[in-house]
Amino acid sequence: MNEAKIIVNSNTNIEELLTQIDGQSEKDIVIESDLGIENVKNIVKHISDLPDQGFRFYNVSFKSLSTEDKVELLKFSMTNNICVANLIETMVLLVNSSNNYNAEFFASENVFFSSLVEYLDVCDEIEEETNLLREKVVYYFLATLKSYVNHARFILMDSSNYETIPQMYECILMLLDIFNLSFIMNTPNLKVPSLGEISNNVKNNSGLIDIWANKQNFVKSTLGDLYNLIMEKNNLQPTEEE
Repeated sequence: MNEAKIIVNSNTNIEELLTQIDGQSEKDIVIESDLGIENVKNIVKHISDLPDQGFRFYNVSFKSLSTEDKVELLKFSMTNNICVANLIETMVLLVNSSNNYNAEFFASENVFFSSLVEYLDVCDEIEEETNLLREKVVYYFLATLKSYVNHARFILMDSSNYETIPQMYECILMLLDIFNLSFIMNTPNLKVPSLGEISNNVKNNSGLIDIWANKQNFVKSTLGDLYNLIMEKNNLQPTEEE
């Protein structure tokens, strides 16, 4: 069970706080608007750098930050491969560009944006960075597929002749499915690399292809169950002649 929330503001001793963030216990951290963006960057960098995916222990709320600070934080995170759960979820939101959100969605403390208006404003400010993020996501997606032939060698041999997907991108890819990735690849003006430019020696630590396959099977199974339910309901309805 999570400990009490840690409220972080301009009165917080950042050095003392960082000693508490050790990747050993779950904590909810709420960043308040007066903290200062440089302190926010220091905190997320510290969490991201925790060994053994220790970042997963921390649920960080950035909701109180100003729109300007949110823009700067996202740019910093994308540029520096920052791996913090709430920021990863926000990047997935940005690269998907679904825009199917209502007021209740933005009311959640865990949602990075406070409103649809703020979401759209931030999207405008980081359009270039988001497109670069999409291109990298597509690159690592295709590299994962292309490298599958070497998957057994990565597992069985202690070889250093491979590139590891940065943790941030691996986490983003774990949250996406084939439909999402196909949607991203159809983004207008997206610079997709040619196959010759894509590495076939990229390793991930999460079994990404298995994750995508399982998600796809779940979607197909759910759609099949829904189809059968609709057909059953239609067959049970009396016809006009009856």
